[in-house]
Amino acid sequence: MDHTKAKVAKLRRPTIVAILYFPVLITYAVIEVESQGGTTIGIKDIFANRCNTFQQKHQLGKNCTKLWELFLDSFANKMPCAVTPDSYSQFFLEANHTASVADKSLFWAFVNPFVYNFSESQRGKYVTILDLLAGYTLNDLQWCWSIEKHDLDYVSCPAFKNCTGENEAVRSFWKANSQMFANLSTGVVFAMLNGSVSTGGAYSNRSIFYTVEVPAMKYPNIKEMRVILVHDPLIPFEEECVNGTLIELKDDLTRKNIKYICEKDPPEVRSLQCFLHPEYHNTSYCVSSGERSIHHHALWVLKNVVITSIGILLSSRY
Repeated sequence: MDHTKAKVAKLRRPTIVAILYFPVLITYAVIEVESQGGTTIGIKDIFANRCNTFQQKHQLGKNCTKLWELFLDSFANKMPCAVTPDSYSQFFLEANHTASVADKSLFWAFVNPFVYNFSESQRGKYVTILDLLAGYTLNDLQWCWSIEKHDLDYVSCPAFKNCTGENEAVRSFWKANSQMFANLSTGVVFAMLNGSVSTGGAYSNRSIFYTVEVPAMKYPNIKEMRVILVHDPLIPFEEECVNGTLIELKDDLTRKNIKYICEKDPPEVRSLQCFLHPEYHNTSYCVSSGERSIHHHALWVLKNVVITSIGILLSSRY
């Protein structure tokens, strides 16, 4: 969950969006939570509901009450800037579960929540960190502890950049989770990066992808990375596969004997982007030689995509 952003999708209260396209009516549940400066309101109930939902779908046999207690113990009675990735070790030991991620792991930086909608649209081709129990349960939530109140702090939590060593509770959680996801991944892995990020670049050294996930990748467990480079057509394109910080990524992978392949705005990305963003329709991104019409974009999405949110703009997880 990074703090360098292209366009930001604001969090809202849960809502339902219905789209009518010709004879097809599709209703999407937009799973969003109320956001504020402190711990997410109702975090315990949100945790329990998400955990139980995941359990019912995947039949893991986990105890969600125990998981909440281990999660809370990870940062309870600690100063907000004194929570390290290791603080969550007991939680992750309990939350870990087997998952088929070989040749499917999809990493990302600065493209959430679009990346998750893209992954869903590909029907099992990719697995993201949010498709596993810990990531699914804690996604988009915020938390910290108040030493003075001996309770969760619902008023104010520090930004990770204001913590020495970035040992802020939420940041440390995602570092630990990302490390485990990278360790779990094998074969060919994928990475969706944002080529329109002007500060730091697509492979920013402030991202968890740069500081945790890529360093954790080892050959021969991982043999190849395929980068999906996306961009916002309404702002100048900052980087392509062969320049900027992508050269550094290629060099980092080459030193590990991991093959680097990169593709800019592949057709399946354009199709979803053009359907989600009406403001793109008159740009060459959506209307160009060889591209399908907007009508065909919409039909493709309605046929293949289970969208979890509407009106999504490129923003950042890390």
